[in-house]
Amino acid sequence: MNKYTISLGMLFSLLFVVVLSACNSTPADQTPTEQPASPAAESNQGGQDWPEEINSTVPRFTAGRLDEVNSNLEENNLTWVMKFSNTSQDDVAAYRDVLSRQGFKPSSMPLNNNSTMIVGLKEGFTVTINFKDGLTTVGVNHKK
Repeated sequence: MNKYTISLGMLFSLLFVVVLSACNSTPADQTPTEQPASPAAESNQGGQDWPEEINSTVPRFTAGRLDEVNSNLEENNLTWVMKFSNTSQDDVAAYRDVLSRQGFKPSSMPLNNNSTMIVGLKEGFTVTINFKDGLTTVGVNHKK
């Protein structure tokens, strides 16, 4: 892996932290519910579907509810940012294990109270996971 790929991974990591921070408020009348870790589940609680365009090299994050998908699909640089609600730190830890088993090299960083960031690298792919207070943002970048 070259120096450019690692720098790109860190750049996406910082971007996802900013995105997660901006979108991470819970209305006063809504309390996040704890969900069991379920990275192999087939359903995401009635939310949107995982984008089919994401290469199967990247395992699906299926815990919680997929509420929003944003993408930037340039010819040689494909990026998706997905926002999940009703997730837990256990869900994120389980997904980190799935990434490891799929050949990604994940590294974890606790950010502050009840907040975690994971960056998983595999040739051509960067997966960034940010968790805080029941919300998880999963970013996928595929450089072709």
